[in-house]
Amino acid sequence: MEFCVENVRSFCGRHVIPIKPLTLLVGENSTGKSTLLALLHTVLSNQFPSIRQSFSSPPYDLGSFENIVTYKGGRFGRASSFSVGLTIGRREIRATYSSDMGQPILKALSIVSGRDRFEAQFSGGTISGSISIRLGKQQQQYEFSEKFPIPAEIPLAVFVPTFVISVISKSAGADNEQIVRRAYSRIFDLMEPPSLVAPARSHVRSLAPVRTRPKRTYDEVSDDFEPEGGHVPYVLARLASRNSATLEEVEHALSVFGRESGLFSKVSIRKLGRSFSSPFQIQVKKVGPAVNISDVGYGASQVLPVIVESVLTAQDEWLLLQQPEVHLHPRAQAALGSFFVTLATKSKKHFVIETHSDYLIDRVRLQIARGTIDPENVQLLFFDKPGLDLEVHRLSFDSGGNVLNAPACYREFFLQEEMEILMRPGA
Repeated sequence: MEFCVENVRSFCGRHVIPIKPLTLLVGENSTGKSTLLALLHTVLSNQFPSIRQSFSSPPYDLGSFENIVTYKGGRFGRASSFSVGLTIGRREIRATYSSDMGQPILKALSIVSGRDRFEAQFSGGTISGSISIRLGKQQQQYEFSEKFPIPAEIPLAVFVPTFVISVISKSAGADNEQIVRRAYSRIFDLMEPPSLVAPARSHVRSLAPVRTRPKRTYDEVSDDFEPEGGHVPYVLARLASRNSATLEEVEHALSVFGRESGLFSKVSIRKLGRSFSSPFQIQVKKVGPAVNISDVGYGASQVLPVIVESVLTAQDEWLLLQQPEVHLHPRAQAALGSFFVTLATKSKKHFVIETHSDYLIDRVRLQIARGTIDPENVQLLFFDKPGLDLEVHRLSFDSGGNVLNAPACYREFFLQEEMEILMRPGA
């Protein structure tokens, strides 16, 4: 999969960024890593593309159009529009947004699948453009320009197929029924990128960089997803009450990670009543008796949502993580690397992870060297921003886990620090 972004904040000009099953984002603070995650969250959601697209779904907040679009000041000024999109195989979707009273509004939409293409421009309640689609042995071209007020809350994944069929039906003439029947299969093939396949649900979840503080006792019953992970205790309580196969999978993952990280050997639910809605506590066991999660190090509660959500994420979904290593010591950070590799290989999960942890990255490299994961399934993106413009370096790995294509600036800071230690007086 490739993600395309143009003229968003420091992503000046067009950037095409590869995204693989295990993608790691590294770089200094304020270089664009969180912005990329926010944009990915948008384009993989069931609301993309929409007429009035929100780019501030929790835990992200990109703000208004002026906050999103590239602004370099001086004679460069502010870009008049920005674009985001995805390419998966032969299919590509790209949406361009301009400003409407300070908020992003769809200006143009392009959806391409092989030789089939839908191009549309939106202005003043009018949709105009062209459709090129293969029907039978011939490539058919249709032009359209219609007044068509589209409710802003309706995702275009719902609107576009119906609109395309309508345009073809009006233009088909005597062979209307046969052509329209052929068009149906072509249109749904054209609509196949993930964000357009199943508009009833999203294909992405994001966890915030700082998770919810643990409670001594939990007494609510809602387990609706929260980016800060506050729902996870209730998810665990629900699973425990059903004693399902999913519970076994989650408990196994927690046990394996807990032992490898040294954080705990078991995480369990202690009910304080018999009904489903009774208060409960989360118990953590390392050595000796289990204790309340509030009475152990902060790392346990911070990593719990990461482990649980990683296991529960479906194979066709993406989990976007910001600094999963927060509050973890080096051993636990390295264990996270093994954990993500295992899920990406054995369970076919998809992760995009913003991290500042060398221990996590080095463990992924070690797993590549051991043959646990194919280096083709791992992408390391290094964000470098020497000035106003951002450069995203695509770093790959060989079969030995060695980093390839690394620019000089990738390890410049660490090398300078090491040289100062080695060259200090008396060293």
